[in-house]
Formats: sequence, structure tokens, C-alpha cells
Amino acid sequence: VFYCIRLALGAKSAGCEAMLVWSVRQSFGRALALWTWLFLISSAGMFHAAVSYLPSSGVMYLVALCWAFWAPSREQPAAA
Repeated sequence: VFYCIRLALGAKSAGCEAMLVWSVRQSFGRALALWTWLFLISSAGMFHAAVSYLPSSGVMYLVALCWAFWAPSREQPAAA
């Protein structure tokens, strides 16, 4: 049961971060999405904090989703 919960939390985190990278690509371009993906892959939260059953992990998922849904709704382009 313990490992099933960790697997579900890891899948949830991966989905939230994938949505974030996709949103960055749609809003700011391919190069910035690649940098975002590289920083997310190399961060400690990807492997340790994402699968721990803590309130801060839930906040991390929600912040990633908020950024993912906020970025494409902006009216102005990031660069001219």
C-alpha cells in the first residue's frame, strides 16, 4: 500500500509538471520549455518531495497547475 501511494503521487507530480512544461512551450516558446524541463528534471523535488505524503507536496502540485493554467491565458506576448 505504501509503494502504491508513492507511485500515485509520483504519477500525479509527473502529470502536473508535464502540463507546466507544455504550457511554457505554448506561451513562451520551445527553447524556454526545454530549459524548464531540464531544471525540473535536475531538481530534488522531482524525485524526493514529489512522492512524499506531505501538505507541501500537494501545494507543489497545485502551484504547478496554477502556473500551467495561467500562462496560456495571458493576452500579451512574452517577447516582441
